[in-house]
Amino acid sequence: MSKYVFPGFSDFLSRMQGRIKAFSYNGESNLSTEALMNHWGSTLEVLRFGPDCHIKSQAIELILTRCTRLRVLIVYEKDYTKEWGVYCAWFKKEYNHDTANWNCLDLEHLELTFLDVRGTSRDNRYRQLTSGLYPDQVDLRTFNGIHKVCHQLGRLTKLRHLRLGWSTIKRFRSDIILDMSIKNRLTRLEGLKKLEVLDVTHIKRVNFKQEEVEWIAMNWPNLRRIKGLFNKNRGYPRWFGFELGDDVNDDVSDQDKYPMKRDKFCNPKPIEWLRRQRPHLVIS
Repeated sequence: MSKYVFPGFSDFLSRMQGRIKAFSYNGESNLSTEALMNHWGSTLEVLRFGPDCHIKSQAIELILTRCTRLRVLIVYEKDYTKEWGVYCAWFKKEYNHDTANWNCLDLEHLELTFLDVRGTSRDNRYRQLTSGLYPDQVDLRTFNGIHKVCHQLGRLTKLRHLRLGWSTIKRFRSDIILDMSIKNRLTRLEGLKKLEVLDVTHIKRVNFKQEEVEWIAMNWPNLRRIKGLFNKNRGYPRWFGFELGDDVNDDVSDQDKYPMKRDKFCNPKPIEWLRRQRPHLVIS
C-alpha cells in the first residue's frame, strides 16, 4: 500500500480511531486503504471513493472482507480508466482469495465495477497478471472467478441498490460478453429479495434473454427500477441476446451485433413482457 495522502494523516487517524462512521475520498494521490481499515474498519458504515481516487482491486477486496458494519460502498468509475475495480479472478498465488468471503453483510447500497481480463493479450497489465498461464487456463480461472463474484453478491441479502459495472482492463472496446444466464450465474443472486434499483449502465455487453427477465420478475419482488438498459444516444437495448425479431440482421452492425434503428427495436419482446408483468417498474 502506498503512503498516506497528506502530512499528519496518521496522527489524524489515531485521534479519530473508533469514531468515524462515514468517509468520502477523491484525489489523485493513493490512499492507504490498509491504514484506513486498521483504524476505522470496525466502525465505517458509509465509504465513497471518487473517480480520481486510484483504489485498486486488492484494496477493494480488503474493504469487503473487513468492514463488517458497512452499509454503503461506492467506487466511481472513470470511463477511460480500466484498472480501478475488482478482478473477477486472481491470477497470482499471492493474491489468491479463494477462501475470502465478503463480510459486509449489512450492505444496502453497492456501486462497483468488476474487471475481466479475457481478450486483452496485447495489454501489458494482462501479461503481468497472467504470466505463465495458457489462454485456456485464463478463461477457466476467469469463469470460476465470475461464479465467485456472483456468489458473494448473492450473500448481500440486505442490498437495495446495486450499480454493477463490468469491463475489461483493455482501454478500448472488447468483444467480451458477460453471461448472466440462469444456467450459468443469475440464480446465484436469488438472495437479493430486497433489491429495488439495478443499474447496469457500466456493463458493455451481457447475455440476457426472455428466461432471465421472467426470473427477475419472480425473484426480485421489490425491484422498482432498472437503469442503463438502453443506449442513451440511440435508444436501443444495450443488452446482448434480446429477441429482436427475424429482420434484426438487416439493421445489426457486424462489429457490434447491436440493433441500430431506434424506431424498430427500442421495445424488444422481453422488455414488453416485463412491463406488462410489472407496470410500475421503471426501465430506462
